[in-house]
Formats: sequence, structure tokens, C-alpha cells
Amino acid sequence: MNIVLILVENGVVPMRQNVAPVATQTFYCVTVDAHTSTSDTFVCLANGLAGNRILQSGQGQGKKFYAALWEACDSLSRQIAADGEGTTKLVRVVVAGTASAADARKAAMAIANSPLVKTAIRGGDPNWRRFISAAMRVERAGCRVGSISVFKNGRPAAADLEKVQQLMRLPEVTISVDLGTNGGCGCKVHTCDLSRQYITINVDYHT
Repeated sequence: MNIVLILVENGVVPMRQNVAPVATQTFYCVTVDAHTSTSDTFVCLANGLAGNRILQSGQGQGKKFYAALWEACDSLSRQIAADGEGTTKLVRVVVAGTASAADARKAAMAIANSPLVKTAIRGGDPNWRRFISAAMRVERAGCRVGSISVFKNGRPAAADLEKVQQLMRLPEVTISVDLGTNGGCGCKVHTCDLSRQYITINVDYHT
């Protein structure tokens, strides 16, 4: 399979197959501690020497290639979050109900990067208030931990916090927030909890 594509990084669009959204929806939606490595690079390269037919975006084999590339990048991005320093849990933050994708990503990243959120998840504390306050909009918002609704239409829901706590003690935790703006946009971000080991690893680290 061949594709005319030189480099996809920081939104550079290739000639025939636009795979920039793959990076936007996967690698750019990963955060461990909000710091960016100077060596972080996503490269998708094809030199054309095989002489195969060029794939067209959104058609036939082009769609299959795009889907396979997205699946591989999504898996790798989850692994990056799960492999953070001192990580004990993979955390999935899903934001919906925003007017734009940018708003959704901003809210998701605010939740995912919050030290209070990350430490609550580390301790299995069902303190959904931290998730809501990090998103900064509460009037019509809703929030679920896993499948359990803990906040709905701007008000606390009658949730069994012991069951919420059980969900938060699992190795994978999903926090879903709907900002209630009636918008159709959303964003999914992968992150991890914040443990004592994170501090130990970075305190002891020397270049």
C-alpha cells in the first residue's frame, strides 16, 4: 500500500491523504503532566518506491488506511498515558456538548491536567466536584464516572458513591463531562493519575 505523504506534524497536511486529524485526535490528546517533550514527533512517511497506486482520501482503500492508522495511533497514545512516571491508572477524559472542538479540547485538558483531579483518581476518591470545577462550567453540565451519573443539569445526582469509588479504583477510569451547551462537538483525552512515585522519579532524576 502506497501513499504520497511526506510528514505529518503540527498540522502539516499531506498531498493526497489528509491524516493530520489522526495526530490531532490521538497524540495531541495525551497528557501526563502538561509538559511537552522537545523530541515529541509524529512522522508518517512513504517514499513511493513500491510503485503502488496512490490512495485517495475518503475513498475505498484510502478510508481503510485512515481507519487503520487512527486505530494504531489511538493505541499508542493510550500506551503513552499509561506509561507515565509513577502511573497506576489510565484515565480517559471525555468531554461533549460544546460549540467547538477547540472548546471541548480545552475543557478536557483542564480536567486531565488538574493535580487535584489526578490525585483524587489516584486515591480512588469519588470527588466529582473536582472534575466539574476543572471544566469551569457547571450551570447545565453533567458528569459521569464510568457509567454512573454523579452530576446532571447543573446539580448533584443521587449516586451511590461506594460504587463510584469502586470504579475509580480500577486500572482504567473514564470521566465523562457534558458541558450542556447543546453543541455537537467533543473531545477525548488520555491521561494518568498522579502518585508519590511520580515525585520520587522526578526528584531523583538527573541529566
